Amino acid sequence: MRYLSISIAVALTMLFISACKEESQPVAVETPTVIVQEKKVAATEAVTAEENKEKVVEDIKEEEQKSMEHAQMEAHKLMDKAHEGMVNQNGMVPATFSVETLATGKMVFEQTCAACHATGLAGAPKIGDKEAWQAHIEKGLDAMVESAIKGKGAMPAKGGNAILSDGEVKAAVSYIIEQSH
Repeated sequence: MRYLSISIAVALTMLFISACKEESQPVAVETPTVIVQEKKVAATEAVTAEENKEKVVEDIKEEEQKSMEHAQMEAHKLMDKAHEGMVNQNGMVPATFSVETLATGKMVFEQTCAACHATGLAGAPKIGDKEAWQAHIEKGLDAMVESAIKGKGAMPAKGGNAILSDGEVKAAVSYIIEQSH
């Protein structure tokens, strides 16, 4: 009997241990269908949001590019228009002169050149008369300066003021061109 009670005790212990092992096994819990569906919807919405964001960024880049191209085109139109206004009948763009050159030229003109070119004395073309100066301007600045330095027709060398430097004569011619084109 003694062996029987030990055998029963061992058997019950084994059953108890076996039952405990089965209870401690992880139990598979099923995730409710609603949660699974919500996760799928959230994932889809996240992908859609990312795609929309990328599309908006692309649209912004395209608009920015179009704006830049438009601005460049408009700038070129304005530059072309300004250039057209500067081109003379010969297709030449008159020179532009610095403020210093024009200031010196004005002073020399008033002191030396104005005696003839302000009044038209001896057939001199008057300053500001575009038609009278057109043929001279078309020859270019260098040709005009050379004529003024050496003299031409009734005009004496350096307009009759021998102490003028070649640079001062060039400044006076620049001033006349600026006032007459």
